[in-house]
Amino acid sequence: MAIFALLFGMFPERRKLWAVKFELTKEFLEQLEAQIQNREGTAIYQLLSELHSADLADILENLNSEEAKYVHDLLPEETAAEALMEMDEEKRESLLKLLSPEEIAEQVNVLDSDDAADLLGELSEQDKDVVISKVEDREHASEVEELLKYDEDTAGGLMQTEFIKARIDWPVNRCVVELRKQAEDVQRVYTVYVVDEENRLVGFLSLKRLLFASPNTLIKDLYQHKNLKFVKTYDTSEDVAVAMEKYDLVTIPVVDRQ
Repeated sequence: MAIFALLFGMFPERRKLWAVKFELTKEFLEQLEAQIQNREGTAIYQLLSELHSADLADILENLNSEEAKYVHDLLPEETAAEALMEMDEEKRESLLKLLSPEEIAEQVNVLDSDDAADLLGELSEQDKDVVISKVEDREHASEVEELLKYDEDTAGGLMQTEFIKARIDWPVNRCVVELRKQAEDVQRVYTVYVVDEENRLVGFLSLKRLLFASPNTLIKDLYQHKNLKFVKTYDTSEDVAVAMEKYDLVTIPVVDRQ
């Protein structure tokens, strides 16, 4: 398989825009710590429910490990996982020590494959194996395991496996149906990558061109292959950064030796 995964900008802007900037004050922390001490879970949830994961990470970093664990457990799984990944590495490590393998597996289950691999990379080999064995989505677990084989400073170690692809021999109507299925696991869709019958990258397709095409038109008559940029799994992170900056790319496909 040639198209293996997708790599987003080296410093991608993943955060949503928020109308009001949250400010972590001493008074806020004191109020939160009092609520934690009194185990006021509902009040804490209401206090934090509208905050961005980056702000939640700041809060968790300013609590002791036991307090952070209590707050973390109150958050929805996906929010908790995103906040965990936003935390300072040292603080995250302290919190991870308080989480059971089952709890860490829940985080892995809802994270994108690249973030999940980063999280597992901070565990010992033994703990890593235990956590992976407990991840509910076995396909996701397998993809994350594959990413862990690559050095973290290579394209393979930076990429994620969630992306949108279309077969070159599909008609547009089938392509739309298939892309809807794929999009359930992809948060950001910038480009549809086109592959052949053996899953080798052959080009790309703009969403606009796809939407305006007639239902029976084949993808092979729509896709583009000129100026297709990609990197190899073993390319260094520096090489990737140079390529993405040079060609002003938001994402870039990563291919293996085949």
